[in-house]
Amino acid sequence: MKLPTGDDHGPNGPLGGTEFNRDSLPGTGGADLMFGAYHAGQVMAARNLSYFVQARYQLALSMQGGYRPGNELNSVVGPTYDPGPSGPFTQIAPTLQFLDSSRAHDSGLTADPPNSGYERLLIAAGVRLKLSRKTNVYTDIEILL
Repeated sequence: MKLPTGDDHGPNGPLGGTEFNRDSLPGTGGADLMFGAYHAGQVMAARNLSYFVQARYQLALSMQGGYRPGNELNSVVGPTYDPGPSGPFTQIAPTLQFLDSSRAHDSGLTADPPNSGYERLLIAAGVRLKLSRKTNVYTDIEILL
């Protein structure tokens, strides 16, 4: 659950009007329900190859000041290769991700529907560093497809 916190007004521009679209501000002024799932597993044929899938859906529950943000779905799928305990890179694993984000247009009297919402697909090459049995650090470079 995301509660209605954060600035939903933004600064005034040089001509006195709002400088930013509400879609790009830290807060929307409304509550959202968010739920997601994550799964990771091993590829049976290759012991050092694993995969992961993740999805998160954000549903806007309320409208504030004539503005309701679009609902959003983010999903990720990708393999991870663990080179095993050979050489200096025993705790580092290369990863590849395909990320999809889909966000519906904003709605309401103060929304800007034609300039909000999007669909994007990215590919990301990265590296995962295993710090402990339960802790990993990850970095990547994402490219828009």
